[in-house]
Amino acid sequence: MWRLAPDRLLFGLVLLLAGLALGPLTAEEVGPPAPTPKPTKPGSDELLLFQDLPEVVSASRKPESITASSAPVSVVSAEDIHYSGLQRIPEILQFVPGMDVLRVDRNRYAVGVRGLHDVFSDRTLTLIDGRNAESPIFGGSEFTRYPVFMEDIDRIEVVRGPGGAAWGANAFNGVINVISKKPKDTQGFLGTDTTDQNGDTYSQLRWGASKGAWAWRTSYGYTQEKSSAEAIPNQNFKSNDWNKEGAFDGVATRDLGDKTVFSMGLGYQYQRQGDFEFLGYEPGGMGLLSTTRAFARIDHEFNAHLSGYMQWFGNFAYTDQPSLQRSTTAQNDFEAQVNYEPFDGHKLTLGMNVRRMDIDLHNYDPSQVDFPTAPQTEYFAGLFGIYRWEANKRVTLEAQLRGDDYSETQTDWASRASVLFAATEDHRHNLRFSVAKSFRTPYIGLRDLDVVRPPQAGLSPIPFFVSPNHDLKNEEMWSYEIGYTGRLADGITLRADGYAQRMNQLAGAVTSVMRVPPIPFATTQIFNIDGAKAYGGEIELIVQRKMGRLSAWYGYNGFYTDRTNQPVRALPPAANKFGLTGRLYLPHEVTLNLNYKHTDRNIGDSGNFNTSVAPSNRLDFTVSKSFDKGRFELMTGVTDILNDTDTSVRPIGAITSHDTPGRTFFARFQFKF
Repeated sequence: MWRLAPDRLLFGLVLLLAGLALGPLTAEEVGPPAPTPKPTKPGSDELLLFQDLPEVVSASRKPESITASSAPVSVVSAEDIHYSGLQRIPEILQFVPGMDVLRVDRNRYAVGVRGLHDVFSDRTLTLIDGRNAESPIFGGSEFTRYPVFMEDIDRIEVVRGPGGAAWGANAFNGVINVISKKPKDTQGFLGTDTTDQNGDTYSQLRWGASKGAWAWRTSYGYTQEKSSAEAIPNQNFKSNDWNKEGAFDGVATRDLGDKTVFSMGLGYQYQRQGDFEFLGYEPGGMGLLSTTRAFARIDHEFNAHLSGYMQWFGNFAYTDQPSLQRSTTAQNDFEAQVNYEPFDGHKLTLGMNVRRMDIDLHNYDPSQVDFPTAPQTEYFAGLFGIYRWEANKRVTLEAQLRGDDYSETQTDWASRASVLFAATEDHRHNLRFSVAKSFRTPYIGLRDLDVVRPPQAGLSPIPFFVSPNHDLKNEEMWSYEIGYTGRLADGITLRADGYAQRMNQLAGAVTSVMRVPPIPFATTQIFNIDGAKAYGGEIELIVQRKMGRLSAWYGYNGFYTDRTNQPVRALPPAANKFGLTGRLYLPHEVTLNLNYKHTDRNIGDSGNFNTSVAPSNRLDFTVSKSFDKGRFELMTGVTDILNDTDTSVRPIGAITSHDTPGRTFFARFQFKF
């Protein structure tokens, strides 16, 4: 019976948060410092009642009010991240409407917008400050190897639906854009240290300063996580998913006059972590990973109607995973964009980028993954244009078009056309209608995958082969969308988004067992098999008060392949998901924060040995107390309250899986001055 008491207590806390957030408030009540209202442009119809809603850049590559965005965008704010107490980006993303997030082990996550997620799936594009953060070998997001600190993130924008017209290949079903705080907003010293019941530690030390036209920020950090087997009491399995990492990230800006800003950055992360099983092979031992990210950018405003930027950025990685491969990769990207307003109500954005990717292997084990074409040099080149026309005070049209050429497959294009309509003259109720097309292109890890696996006791009883397929084509998606954003009352916002999608040429793994007497063996190859359709949507109610914030949402995401048991190299979305986030500011600088999410069963991909993932409930709760006007803060909390352990998840290519830690108590101390 004692196990029910925490549930009842937390249910009461939810009601308390809701009641206080919805209750009548006065200007004298407690709360965080109110943001400075953003001034409206002369003649703008942006009303004061919407000024507390954020601007987003990830839908159209330039700032727009979230109510006027051409695609549905959710924002995870710096406050959401800070008061959650979470230390990994995927952990906070799971509370975003429409997101599917599964933890495979302590180092790897399956993350997707509206599903199609797995460790090596690349149908959701991840950006850091608008710069590509995909693996150039397998695609997809490697969140735990980015040199990014949670306290340095200003916000995370999640675009639900095709984003290829703005960002190019592999923004197939969504975009995750991690946006950093500006150096001028991170002045002084910050130190933070988190320790949990498992003995895991997460530390960061940051220093920001300015002198003359310069402003800069440097962050240093160290993370240590024990394996799942060490973290779960009375476990009866083995795991090797421990992790130790050190990271550095630095950013500097310089004003070159009134209209020109130069910025540059360098980040580096070095990791040692346990190896994992892949395609029936698990030699054990330790993996070594290092990642370097760098950029240089110049922004210039020519006049009140014309501005733009140019930038170079590079991603350089060394990966030594015994069960996978030893590889080095280098990505160099040059990008330019111009924003032009020829007339009132007309906005034109034009841009291009060219990317070179160099990939090399240095394998030392014949059972490791091979690419016969390596070393390999690949090229991307893209051109894009975005035109926005405010036809009148209530109707806005936006068209996006992009073409990309990839040296290894084909030239392809993406587009988005949107009509934004204010249903009332006061702009309290806004409708959006969109049609969009995107594509996903196969990287070398899909086209040229060549694996020979001998039998291994306890894992694979027969030999296993994966053969390259150099004829893979791009996947294609068409999406039809409708959205509504409305202010039901001051501080109460309702958002609803629906979609219907058609996908063609989805790639999946086809495995067959053959027999050459007397030994059977399995062969796998990836093909463009067939298409699929998807439909659904999300609805979210947000209540914002000075004393707190409450958000409740529900999402339905249906996915249906053209063929029965058709493999798609990923997990389909969980059909039903709903979540609740509440934050309450109490007197004496005390803040309570609660995050909850329910996820239906995830049905596995039949072509990749995936098994279904059971329904889950995730509940986190934190209490923080600030001292000396916010200079010092103590936080204590518990994550995943309802579960002793998290259900095991079997990713693509794995034969084994294991549980990961569930309920975890932690404490954090932070100072800044």
